[in-house]
Amino acid sequence: SRPVLFLLRRDSIFATQVKPASRRYRITMTTRLQTLEQARLCHQQGRFHVAADLLLQMFRIDPTDAEVARELGQVLYAAGDPDSAEDYLRLAWLADPNDSTTVSELLQLYTDLDRPQEATEVLLASLDSGLEPSELAMH
Repeated sequence: SRPVLFLLRRDSIFATQVKPASRRYRITMTTRLQTLEQARLCHQQGRFHVAADLLLQMFRIDPTDAEVARELGQVLYAAGDPDSAEDYLRLAWLADPNDSTTVSELLQLYTDLDRPQEATEVLLASLDSGLEPSELAMH
């Protein structure tokens, strides 16, 4: 089992590029939803480094937050770092194997990387743990 408090692989494109956040991006738990929305907006705008910076701050505050891990995985994948994306998406999936968005993201990543065995394992484990196929079909 992997330690929970890893941040990025050393070979990640973000490992040397993510800098400490500026003061205006400091995060408290009371601003969690606003910060998530800001990170999503940055992701949509293609500002992956800013989105990753915000999400990494949140992950450091609470490394058990599956939603933050999933969002970070999505940003890293969109930015071209599938290895780190997989790490965070798997953390999110392990925390909540019934979250259809996380399962869908992992399945897409494994499909894109031509890793059907891992995609099958994730899908079967999620279905076994109670994920409804109809929930997955919505993604």
